[in-house]
Amino acid sequence: METIAAACAVCLVVVFATAAVGKVRGASTFAAFVDTVKDLRLVPERWARGCARLLVAGETAAALLLLTAPLAPRAGTAGFILAAALLAVFTTAVALTVARRTGVRCRCFGASASPLGARHAVRNGVLTVVALTGAVLAPAVVRVRPAEALLAVCAGTLAGALAVVWDDIVGLFHPVSP
Repeated sequence: METIAAACAVCLVVVFATAAVGKVRGASTFAAFVDTVKDLRLVPERWARGCARLLVAGETAAALLLLTAPLAPRAGTAGFILAAALLAVFTTAVALTVARRTGVRCRCFGASASPLGARHAVRNGVLTVVALTGAVLAPAVVRVRPAEALLAVCAGTLAGALAVVWDDIVGLFHPVSP
């Protein structure tokens, strides 16, 4: 259980750190993310910039809290819960957007030409399960041994990287026109 909990934490750190950095790596990428928040039409347009900042701050906080899991299990649990909450918000936003068929572009990890679709909801749903599993197992992270930690880092990094490029992987088998 210790290895699974640690792998869940690493996976989510990779996902949330990549997402946050992808959105703020330049003024134009953050502006594009703000435009996406506006295009989602889930909050008033005047709130879009603040919501975008809040989402990036939440992603950053989740990643930082999850990094502390081996030393501070309660902080790790808080990180898993925050990650699950963010993923629930993202999944709901994607589902509503897909249902409205608006063609809003995915800016999950920065710039992307592909519109939000069911594949994004599936990815977020799987990541939500990872976060909830981690939350349940978080206290076990402090007992992970060095060899198990190495395995968890490798498995979690691979899983997180696959989640980050999920859109590209699905696109190989089912191309989506922008």
